[in-house]
Amino acid sequence: METDPISSGRQKEPLFDIYLRGRPDSGSMEPHVHFYHQILLITSGRAHFVIGSKEYEASRRSFLIISAFERHELNVTEYPYDGYVLAVNNEFVRRYLTRPYLNQAFWCRPEGVSHMVELSEAAFGRAVSLCGQMVEELREGRPLWDEQEAACTMELMTLVYRESPDSYWKPFDTRARELIYEAQRYVADHYAENIGLESLAASLYVSKYYLSHLFRQETGYSYREYLLQYRLSAARQLLLETRLSMSEVAAACGWENPGQFTRAFRKYEGCTPREYRMR
Repeated sequence: METDPISSGRQKEPLFDIYLRGRPDSGSMEPHVHFYHQILLITSGRAHFVIGSKEYEASRRSFLIISAFERHELNVTEYPYDGYVLAVNNEFVRRYLTRPYLNQAFWCRPEGVSHMVELSEAAFGRAVSLCGQMVEELREGRPLWDEQEAACTMELMTLVYRESPDSYWKPFDTRARELIYEAQRYVADHYAENIGLESLAASLYVSKYYLSHLFRQETGYSYREYLLQYRLSAARQLLLETRLSMSEVAAACGWENPGQFTRAFRKYEGCTPREYRMR
């Protein structure tokens, strides 16, 4: 299934975009991963999603969140298939979705987490209204449009949290979860640097063994895997949105040399960074 950016051709801050979907000539998408997170609201039709190792049957009133770290695919099973796709990158999440119980929906995949929530009719109606408002804001580019988009996104995420708080987020009521949130913020601020588990643990005043165990328990990723996926996400964005050389992209995303960057990228993407840029 393909998506069409409604903002095509208009200059804007590359933190946020919203797409209209529903092309009749493309009913599936092969496994792929983006540099941005996707929020999907299905308004009609049906589609089968595979996100990581999990499968979902999505239809009208389905709301899904797919992380920038997650490989996914879909196959449309009932037409007309329509809805909204909201694309936000890591910087947008950090800047605007500052509440842990909201932004953890993008960065944490502990055991039992669901990528999909079925909204009530009332919540679905409000969600559609918010998405429509975001479409208009992006099309018209009025003053402070980005702040308005952030406010709508916050309301949308809060709406879904109230519908099903246990599907995505766990209550932020323990020191352990607060610690992991601090660790994730540290990664977001320093991923381009040499930040091993030991140095991160020292900055948080905890044992590296305790932090390692806690990180996997709360996020579903090992610390090393999380850091790598964060760097790969940043690299994909730079490859598509800048003309930086491979060496510059590698350095900007935390690799010591282009060779390490290329090997890691090929392992997870199945192609070299240069091939990815030229797709």
